[in-house]
Amino acid sequence: MLVAGVFAALVYGFVHQDLIAYGVRYAGIPVTGLTLSEAEDAIQKDIDEKLNGPAVIFTLPSEAAQEGKKFSISPSDMGIVPDAAATAKEAFEIGRESNALMRVATIISCVTEGRDVPLAVTLDEDRMRKALERVAAEVRVEPRNAWVSVDRQGPKVHEGAAGRMLDVEPLMEELKPKMAALDIPQRVELKLTAIEPEIKTEDVAATDALLASYTTYYNPSSSRGDNIAIAAAAINGTFVKSGEEFSFNSVVGWRVPEAGYQMAPVIVDGKHEMDFGGGVCQVSSTLYNAVLLADLTVTARASHFYPSGYVPAGLDATVADGVLDFCFKNDLPHGVTLISYADGGDLTVEVWGHGADLPYEVALETEVLDERPTVAAYRVYYDDGGYETGREKLHTDSYDVPSEHGEDNEQQAR
Repeated sequence: MLVAGVFAALVYGFVHQDLIAYGVRYAGIPVTGLTLSEAEDAIQKDIDEKLNGPAVIFTLPSEAAQEGKKFSISPSDMGIVPDAAATAKEAFEIGRESNALMRVATIISCVTEGRDVPLAVTLDEDRMRKALERVAAEVRVEPRNAWVSVDRQGPKVHEGAAGRMLDVEPLMEELKPKMAALDIPQRVELKLTAIEPEIKTEDVAATDALLASYTTYYNPSSSRGDNIAIAAAAINGTFVKSGEEFSFNSVVGWRVPEAGYQMAPVIVDGKHEMDFGGGVCQVSSTLYNAVLLADLTVTARASHFYPSGYVPAGLDATVADGVLDFCFKNDLPHGVTLISYADGGDLTVEVWGHGADLPYEVALETEVLDERPTVAAYRVYYDDGGYETGREKLHTDSYDVPSEHGEDNEQQAR
C-alpha cells in the first residue's frame, strides 16, 4: 500500500505538472513524463518513419506466370491519415478525469498495469479500394476461349486457357485493421481466383467434320458487297454450344457507319430506299440455308417483302436493327462453329461440328403455291442410300411482286 501510494503521488505530480501520467505508452513506446507538445512530436516522428516506406508489399503466388513480381502501395494511396495530435491528447488526458476517485483509480491502474494508447487513424476507404483495384487490374489475365479454324487439311482445334482475377473486397477487409493500427509494411501474397473461359477446349474438341455449307453470289465491286463482307467477318468463327441459341443481330451488331457499313439499297415497307448496311440480309439468308442443312433448329425468322435474287423464294431470312432478328438453337449433341467468308463475289457459310451428330443427308425444297407468289418450304431427310426418310414443313411465305420490273432482285432485299 505504501509503494502504491508513493507511485500514485508520483503520477499525481506528473498530472499537476502538465506531464503525461506514469505508465502511459503509445504503440508500446513510453511517453511517460512528456508534455502534450513533446508527446505529439514523438508520435509524429514515429509516424513519419513508418510512412516513409510502403504500406503494403504484394507478391504473386508461385504458380502465377509473373512469379516473383512485387507490387507496393504507399501509405497515402492506402488511404492512411494518422493524427499525432489527437493521439497525444488522448495520452495526456489519462488521469485527468473530473472525478477524484476515478483519477486515483486510473493512476493506480497505469502504475500497476500500464496503459497503451492506440494511434488515432482515419482511413479513406475509397482511396484504398482504388489502389487495390489498380493492383487487381495489373494482375488480371483474361481467359482465352478455345476456337476452331479451318484450312485445306480440315478443322484445327485451338486450346483455351483460364485467366485470373483478384477479388478486392476480401483483401480490403483483411488490410483495414492493420492499416488503422499503422501496422506497416504488410507483406501479402495475393490470392488469385481462376476465370474459366466461356468456351473450353473440351467444348470444341469433337469438331471433326463439315456438317453443311451454302453459297450465294453478289457484286463485290459495290458498297453492298462491302457490307456483306463486314457482316460475314462478324459471324466467322462463332461457336454455338449444344443447347445454346444464336442471334444474328447480337453477333453482327448494329449496321452503322462506325462499324464500317455503307449506304446501299434496302426495302422498307415495300419501298426501295438507301440505308446503312444494305446487303446484310444476304448474309443472314445464306446462314439460314446452312443452318437448315445442318439440321439446327430455327427459332426466329422472317421473309422479305419481295423475293430475293440470291436465294430461292421461301428460303430467305431478313434482319433489321432492333426490329427483325434471325435466331437458331443448336439441338445437336455437340457444339458447332460457323465459318463465314465473302471473297470475289462468293459468300459462303459453313457449319462445322461432330460428324456423328448428323449421320444422314438433309436437303431443302420449295413449292410455289400461287402466282403472288406464295411459297412453301420443306426440309427433307435422306438415309445413306438416298431414300427419303422424313419431310418437315418449315413455313409458307407470301411475297409481293416488285413494281420496278427491271430492278435487279439482288438489290430488292436488305
